[in-house]
Amino acid sequence: MKYIGKYGVLHIKTKGSGSKKKISIQEMNSYNLYLIDTAIEFGKDTFENRRILVALINDFFQKKQLKETLKSNEYIKKLFISCLDKILNMKYISDENKKIIRKRASKLKLLKT
Repeated sequence: MKYIGKYGVLHIKTKGSGSKKKISIQEMNSYNLYLIDTAIEFGKDTFENRRILVALINDFFQKKQLKETLKSNEYIKKLFISCLDKILNMKYISDENKKIIRKRASKLKLLKT
């Protein structure tokens, strides 16, 4: 497991890891969201770092039980919306990528209209 100072403990499941705890899919989704938030907060404002961030968020949209994860925990839902807002306001992310992210986020139907 790794320790991320601002957010807590992140379990990394590898062949030789000492973690005996079974991590649920929803927990892993939460950890992936923390990683995205960390990349937003601590990544430099460069084209290369923003490209990695787009890859992380696009991978996140493909996670199993994503909708259930976001609906089951209000804090995680707010963190996700906050991350989306930050990503969509970044200057080194293309309008095309922003459009794709908006489309995928709208399919989750998390916001009240």
